[in-house]
Amino acid sequence: MLTRSLCILTLSSFIVACNSEDIETANFGSSYYKNDYTLINTTNQEIDFHMANTELDGDERDVKRNKYYVDTLASGADPIKTRHEHNGKYKISFYVQDHSQNTRNYKKLYKVNNDQDYHFIAWQDEELVRLSLVKNQQDNKDNFFAVRFLATETVTLTVNEKPLTLTQGDVSHWRHVDDCNADIKVDDKILSICHASYSNSYTLVVDKSGIKATITE
Repeated sequence: MLTRSLCILTLSSFIVACNSEDIETANFGSSYYKNDYTLINTTNQEIDFHMANTELDGDERDVKRNKYYVDTLASGADPIKTRHEHNGKYKISFYVQDHSQNTRNYKKLYKVNNDQDYHFIAWQDEELVRLSLVKNQQDNKDNFFAVRFLATETVTLTVNEKPLTLTQGDVSHWRHVDDCNADIKVDDKILSICHASYSNSYTLVVDKSGIKATITE
């Protein structure tokens, strides 16, 4: 007995066999979109990234399955980009897991904006892995660093001598700083961004120990 429904589509003079996911893609029609995602691993583990569209009726697919695997990133590896196709009416399951211990995993369901690129970020909550989806944006200002912060734990920063308190998973509004080695602090510790460039925008993944990753927008 077949475990997967098959269809026959007649397009011009061609006959094409397809499974239920091919039907979904064929039915996207004018609601069909492609977004780019930057995969970023800020954890201390090697991380597997998965993505899966929901069914046409809105039911979730099992995003943990190998068929929805996108890529694996080692701790500290350079970010990579991937393109994912979706229907504007439905949500996408985003999933990360520790490559060597797949019981450490985390999943979120998002309805993404159409034709909007995102950062798909894996981050660490003590021994657990978590994920955030952050819109790829810029707020460039000449002769300043444009920065925003993703907090992996509740933390209070000082930015331009003003306190900025973030709870875990928060993404701040943009701030503009001009001294790369003085304007951002956690407690009394300076968080240097002198590896960045003026007039560009960055998302900083932070905790109480400092900057875990600098993401170029």
